[in-house]
Amino acid sequence: MSSIKKNLGYQIAYQILVSILPFITSPYISRVLGAECIGIYAYTYSIVYYFKIFATLGITNYGNRLIAKSRSSQKEVDKAFSSLYALHFMLSVFIIILYIIFIILFPIKNKIISLIQSIYLIAELMDVSWFFFGMEKFKLTVTRNALVKILTAISIFVFVKTGTDLWKYVLILALGTLFGNASMWFFLPKYVKRYKFSIKDVLVHIKPMLVLFLSVIALSIYNIMDKIMIGAMSSMEQLGYYENAYKLIEFPEGFILALGSVMLPKMSYLIANGNTKDFQNYFSKSLRFSFILSSVIACGVASIAKDFSIIFWGKNFAECGNIIIIMSFAIIAKAFSDIIRTHYLLPKERDKVYLTAVSIGAIINVILNLLLIPKYGAAGAGFATLVTSVIVSVIYIIDARKLIDFKNTFITSLPYIIISVLMILIVNYINVFINLSILRIVVKVLTGMIFWGILCLSYALITKDKLILENIEKIFKRKN
Repeated sequence: MSSIKKNLGYQIAYQILVSILPFITSPYISRVLGAECIGIYAYTYSIVYYFKIFATLGITNYGNRLIAKSRSSQKEVDKAFSSLYALHFMLSVFIIILYIIFIILFPIKNKIISLIQSIYLIAELMDVSWFFFGMEKFKLTVTRNALVKILTAISIFVFVKTGTDLWKYVLILALGTLFGNASMWFFLPKYVKRYKFSIKDVLVHIKPMLVLFLSVIALSIYNIMDKIMIGAMSSMEQLGYYENAYKLIEFPEGFILALGSVMLPKMSYLIANGNTKDFQNYFSKSLRFSFILSSVIACGVASIAKDFSIIFWGKNFAECGNIIIIMSFAIIAKAFSDIIRTHYLLPKERDKVYLTAVSIGAIINVILNLLLIPKYGAAGAGFATLVTSVIVSVIYIIDARKLIDFKNTFITSLPYIIISVLMILIVNYINVFINLSILRIVVKVLTGMIFWGILCLSYALITKDKLILENIEKIFKRKN
């Protein structure tokens, strides 16, 4: 349990850093580059992202799970890493060549930017973070990521000065990822040794990886394809609005997703060793915790969305506020589905269920985007994301219903959700007293936190809610 707390602590600390940096760089970039340049970046990155998916072939989740199950034997770890990375290396080299040919031969706009984006594919070739996640060495990956993020942010302020510096912005982000991934190879010799593997050892990974690969493809359709569709069916300005809104939604999601990334190797290890009791206990607690936390985060983001868009990105980005409000409630569905995915579907190797759910979600998302983007632009894509996230979450729940009492989870969490909704009403009332400014955002955040904290604690004391009270008790003990 102590390892879970430490690993979760590292992940949350990293998410805090990741959350703070966009507050620093995003207003600057929005004003220097503008919505159109941000849209160009998002569009070209979305294209290279699809090539990245084919280079990884589902290695992130599969490799994490495989290493977690193998780590009780050094020989098995050596074999798993060596054979799996050999496959990853060959695929990555092939995809890099394919991408360069694609950029040269096809008549696409912004070729220079697209060529710079190819650095992400080289970075993907060097990525071995899945190995360290499987070994539960989160401190290494978090420290590396944190340092890269800080250096990247500093470089943006130093080198990106005008609207013509888009190529510098793209280059800085891509090189940051490359150097970060490459740095992890210095730590590998401590945990893995060379293993003479056979072709059979490599080929055995392809079938299970393909299932997860198809899941990643389907998942990317409603995470990335919407950006390509906005760029193709609407405008780069609309894509710029969507990109900023998406980034704001992403950072609070990271706090909840941190729990999933920490628990996946732990849950895989528990299943491999037949520890069903702890498996169900962790699953149940994580599910309820994420439900409560995601609800207050979603309501909090929605309550400051309009103010935040204008203050941080400028009046030209006012439209982002409505997009953020629509997408903020997808945080709840995504958090719920991520816990089920990382705590149950992937550790239990329910890969086909995972594939089915995200495939259905992808089809629905594309249909909704086709219907909504031409008329509503980025707001239409945001609504499609919300609907898709809910549908995928429902499919996950149907599959896991025999293992976890979702009805009880919802009923026991409902009072906290109601408090979160009431928080929106209280926070928005502040608009009457304070003019639009950073002060109004700060007062809203502090008021919301105090209101929500007092009411939740009061309810937990009255009902003797163990999940809340035990965690509060642990916090105070740690401080003492």
